[in-house]
Amino acid sequence: GARINNTSYITLWGTDTLTPSEFNTELNKIHNGNGRINIVMGQCYSGGFVGSITRSNVSIATAAAANELSYARSNAEYDEFLYHWMSAMNGYKIDSEDPISADIDNFSGISFYEAFQYADLADVQYETPQYLSVPDNVGKICTLGDDQITMPSIIGSDDVSSQQRKKRRNHRSSITWKNYCR
Repeated sequence: GARINNTSYITLWGTDTLTPSEFNTELNKIHNGNGRINIVMGQCYSGGFVGSITRSNVSIATAAAANELSYARSNAEYDEFLYHWMSAMNGYKIDSEDPISADIDNFSGISFYEAFQYADLADVQYETPQYLSVPDNVGKICTLGDDQITMPSIIGSDDVSSQQRKKRRNHRSSITWKNYCR
């Protein structure tokens, strides 16, 4: 990410960038208000995207505030906040498989909000994770069910077979777009 003239950006390929306003415009193209979308961002200045969300049924969690860098863990293998968020969603530390419990309400599964709470408390870097849910309960009622976090499918000319993705993936966790809401 980047921050120029008090605006956060996602740095894309080459020199392309995406502002929070542009992100919201793209989000509105795929989200008609009937489904729920949960967004997790780990880039520097990601908190600048929290205030750009104008649709309901969306929750967003970011690794840092709008004016902050996001930091890697001390071993530099994972972003600190995302490491803890993914560990919470899976129920174990993603680099050791040691079990953890992030289930605050003892309901079935870890909600996106519970994963945020766990990651926020466990994050030891100099960053301030941000969270917004519109309405307030969206992130609290959505879980991944019994699914572990897995690699998303890429659709279009850049599509890669699942075998090729497995070969390239050197971590046990990634992201899926399938979620369950209570």
